Amino acid sequence: MFYDATLKLAFEDIRKLTEWQKRNNRQQEGAQTALIADKPVETALTMFYKRETRAIRNMEVFSTLEPALKWLQLDYKIVYDIWPRAKLLTNS
Repeated sequence: MFYDATLKLAFEDIRKLTEWQKRNNRQQEGAQTALIADKPVETALTMFYKRETRAIRNMEVFSTLEPALKWLQLDYKIVYDIWPRAKLLTNS
C-alpha cells in the first residue's frame, strides 16, 4: 500500500483517523504501508500517525519515492506505468 498525500491534519484528527482505522479497517491489519513526507510538518504528522497505528500497520515514512518503493518491494517501472504522476516524485 502506498499513499501520496499532503497532510493537513491536526494531531487530534490523526487520533480520530487512527481510531476509525482500528474499528473499520481490520482487513488491512499488518499491511505494509509507505508514506512520503518531504516537509517538516508533514514528517512530524506522519511520524505521529505511524506511532499511533503501529499496532495495526507495518508503516514507514520516507522523504522520496525510490526508497519507499524499494521497501515495498515494488518495481518502479511498473509503478510509473500504472501511476505516471509517480515520476514527479522521484529524482530521476
